[in-house]
Amino acid sequence: MKTQTRSKTVLVDRYTRFCLTAIVVLLTVLIVGFWADGVPMARNAGAAEPMRYQPQSAIDISEMTRLQGQTNEKLDKIARLLESGTAKVQMVAAADAGGGGKTNDTTSSDTQKTTE
Repeated sequence: MKTQTRSKTVLVDRYTRFCLTAIVVLLTVLIVGFWADGVPMARNAGAAEPMRYQPQSAIDISEMTRLQGQTNEKLDKIARLLESGTAKVQMVAAADAGGGGKTNDTTSSDTQKTTE
């Protein structure tokens, strides 16, 4: 049995030929760029990108230290308040939690806790 092969001629207009040529040229430039750059994993190990914030001077570092000290002082005040037992807790109804400002009458002086 003999198979017949037919050949077809495909005609390509000038615009399609121009687009295909541009694609071939751009892919060639890309391949040459990869080849000239070498294999990305074969580079020397190092940080991928620099840190987003690096203190530039001792002034920046001292400012950061001062702000951290202020934060620590505020946290110490909150801890002392909670440990002293003088903080009052008021219960707010769930429906009024949106800003109604009404409180439950269950709040009394016995909700104050004193530490021993």
